Order: sequence, then C-alpha cells, then structure tokens
Amino acid sequence: MGDPSNLIFSWRTTMMLMVCVPILISVVLLLLKTEERVPSRYLAGFFFAAVVAIGPQIIGFAGFYQVWPGLTFFPFATDLWLGPLFYLHARELISGPSSPGLKLLLVPGVLQTTYYTWAYLSLGDYKQKWAFNESFHEPYIAPGVTFLAIVLIVFALISVWRMSKQYKQYLLQTQSAVTEFDPVWLDRMILVMLAGGAIYAVIETAMVFSDLSYQAAFPFQVILMATLAWLSVEAVWRLSHPYPKLVAEEFAPEPEEVEAQDELKDWQAEAQEILHNVETRQWFLEPRFSLRELTKRLASNEAYVSRSINQGLGQSFNEFINRLRVKHAQNLILNSDDKMLTIALDSGFNSKATFNRVFRDIAKVTPSQFKQRAKEKGLKS
Repeated sequence: MGDPSNLIFSWRTTMMLMVCVPILISVVLLLLKTEERVPSRYLAGFFFAAVVAIGPQIIGFAGFYQVWPGLTFFPFATDLWLGPLFYLHARELISGPSSPGLKLLLVPGVLQTTYYTWAYLSLGDYKQKWAFNESFHEPYIAPGVTFLAIVLIVFALISVWRMSKQYKQYLLQTQSAVTEFDPVWLDRMILVMLAGGAIYAVIETAMVFSDLSYQAAFPFQVILMATLAWLSVEAVWRLSHPYPKLVAEEFAPEPEEVEAQDELKDWQAEAQEILHNVETRQWFLEPRFSLRELTKRLASNEAYVSRSINQGLGQSFNEFINRLRVKHAQNLILNSDDKMLTIALDSGFNSKATFNRVFRDIAKVTPSQFKQRAKEKGLKS
C-alpha cells in the first residue's frame, strides 16, 4: 500500500466530481419517486451505472492507482448494465409492467459485477491481479464483454427509438396535453449514447496507433457526463405524474362492433356530433382531457371515436382539442383585457409556453401578434 499523502485532487478530478454530483442527487430523487416508481428506479440505475463507469477516471486523475495498485478489478465496469436499464426504463414508462422474462436482460450486468467483485476480492495483491489480467482477462473475457455490451446497447437504442416514435403518435391520437407526457429525455439519451459510443471508438482506435493517453478523453467525458446531468435533472422534473400507457388493444373495436363500423359511411356526420358535444359542453377546457375521458362521456368505443375524428375531420385528437382551445383563446383575446397567461390557463393549456407554441402552429401567428393585428383592424375600421 502506498502513501495516501501522495494523492492529488487535481482540477480534473474536481471537475469530474462536479458533473457527477447532480447525477447522484437525481438518482436519489428518482428512487424516492412515488409516481412511475418502477420506470424511475430503472432510470436511477442507469444514471448510477454511468457514474460508476466513470469512477476509474475520477480516481485515476487523483493518483489512486499509484497509491493502491490493488484497485485493479474493483467493480467499476458497468457497460453490461447500461443498455438493459435504459430499455427497461422506456418499456415500463411507455407500455407499463413488462413480462418477467424481460428482466433477464439484467443478468449480464449481474454476472459482470459479480465477476469483477470476485476478481477484486480473491486474486490477492496487485501482482497477481495484473498477471490474471494479462493471461486470462484481456485475451478471453474483455473481448466478449465488449461485444455483448455493444449488442445490448444497440438493441436498446433501436428498441427505444421505435417505442418513442410510436408513443408520440399514440399521444397525438389520445391526449390533449402531448407536451406534458412527451418523454423527450429518451430521444436525447439516445443521442448522448450514440455520441459516447462514437467518441469511445475514436479514442480506442487512436490509442492503438498512437501513444494517446486516457487524459485525452477527459474533455469528451466531462461533456458527456454534464449532458447526462442535465438529462437526469430533466427526467426528475418531468416524471411527476402518471404517463398514459401505449396499449394497442385499446384501439381494437369490439367484435360485435366491427360490422357496424364498416357499414357506417358518414364519418363527417359522426365527427360533427362529437365536435358539437365537446364544444358546447366545453370539455376541451380541461387541461388533461383525453380520448379515454371523451369516450367515457360519449359512452362509446375509443377506436370508433378516434376514427370519427381522424376521418371525419382529418385531425388527430390532439389537434382536434387544441383547435378548439385556440379558438376559445382568440375570443378571450378579442373580448377581454386579461393577461396572456390567464388566457392560456382559461383556455385549457397547462403553461404559457405550450399555449404560445400551439397557438402559433394553428393560427400561424403568436397570441401577441394576433392581438396586435386585431387592434390594427379595429382602428382602421
């Protein structure tokens, strides 16, 4: 054992610790979540695994390996955890409880941690560990672990990308508050993982053909971890309510209804009746009004109502509701002196930012521009 006084907590170590602290705080907050508890725990595991994986660099810059060379094989390796935890988080969040068999994806991570823990505790001093590393680990274990980690991460990225894309379409067809339920951190985490993989490949390739040290990777690692810190905070903030689950069967009409739906030709008439009910009863003013809630109030079937709106009006459920909200907001702008935030909330929007974005998308002008143009027309007339 070396002299601990030789440890140097350099600026590199300090900077890496600084970007990891917010992630660890987010991990704790995710574990304490009462809403979406299971997806939050999987996500907490992912972020914790990412911090653990960067551990060798943090302590390496401080000189731990020079003072305690026996730290070789300390269970910092978590690359077999990352893909499965990310996939299971997205799966549980989007589709709800997954089958027990999917949890077998965590077995490689468990085996990896068990193997490194065994090697760290059982191989004796650093000389024996180095000898084992050179004779067995590097030639036989490391290549297989790397290959399996790549397979698991690629599987997770492709699967989550597909789920996210499908989920967004599902939200448009079933929710009036799409932004509130959009798990945007999933897409951003995909980009971060792709960027991290590309950087890792470039650095590993460069080290084969040059004397590039691990210090050269420091700037990229800090940027990646800082990005993960931002995403972890965003996930904690947005995972504050239950997310609607993508269940394809919800849109399958009941067998006895299939023939009746096929014979019905006038979808426009059906859509107009739905529009009349929603508009006159002002259901669209409810911030989280959903297709399921509309279906209950109409005593109908989700597939039937969705098809009526899609084919009869040529709109998704989200666009259908938001057009009514914007129309209501325009009337308030023209006939009241309320502030825009008040108008936004009174029109069924959860925030002014969402109100501005939706208003601009539908009316092609911002609320302020709409108000100004209305004043100008009034003055001219």
